[in-house]
Amino acid sequence: MRPIDPTTLVGLTVAEARRRAEERGYQFRVLIEDGESPAATADYRTDRVNVEVTAGKVVRADVG
Repeated sequence: MRPIDPTTLVGLTVAEARRRAEERGYQFRVLIEDGESPAATADYRTDRVNVEVTAGKVVRADVG
């Protein structure tokens, strides 16, 4: 796994952000999409990128 700065994913499409995260060895999870939040575990994982998406673009991203 190579380190990732999750802020570099902001502004990208979900597909492009997922590709960039996964190519560095991270799991990728959409936590909020267009204001809706599906059920998700609250566990903290250093190998996962969580994103918030609006209109198909990443508007917030963090590791955990």
